[in-house]
Amino acid sequence: MWVYISIASVTVITLAWFFVVMVSARLRQTPAQTVLDIEEAVEFIADNLPKEVSMRVTHDEVRLLLRWQITYFRKRGVASYGGIDAEAEAAASRNKTVIAHEDDLLDELIRRSQKSALGLEVVDIVCVVDLGIQFLRNIGAIGNQISEINDG
Repeated sequence: MWVYISIASVTVITLAWFFVVMVSARLRQTPAQTVLDIEEAVEFIADNLPKEVSMRVTHDEVRLLLRWQITYFRKRGVASYGGIDAEAEAAASRNKTVIAHEDDLLDELIRRSQKSALGLEVVDIVCVVDLGIQFLRNIGAIGNQISEINDG
């Protein structure tokens, strides 16, 4: 009887160890996810805007620009709404290297701002975007700028 208990114990411990090693290996290959708290980001941006800009830009406009910024990143495949985000996954899988360029982001936000008749100046949008990117860097959501890309 003790032989069967010993064999069963060794088998259970071996299987448990095997699954722990498998899960650990999978987790090491999975990129860390950072969760963005929109309200925290809005407060950070609004608190750090230059005085002249903060007099023209409301918290609601900062929130809207930040949402547009995240939507841009999502369409580029570098952000998602969490869980399974088919649009973000499709965008990320289209290219070997996923890039979101700050100039393209600014162009997109300026275009959307003009289309929505927000009445914001370009400098207002630039300040909000810069602070938004700074906030995302602070929480570890984005890394440093890539200086050169080799496709070959």
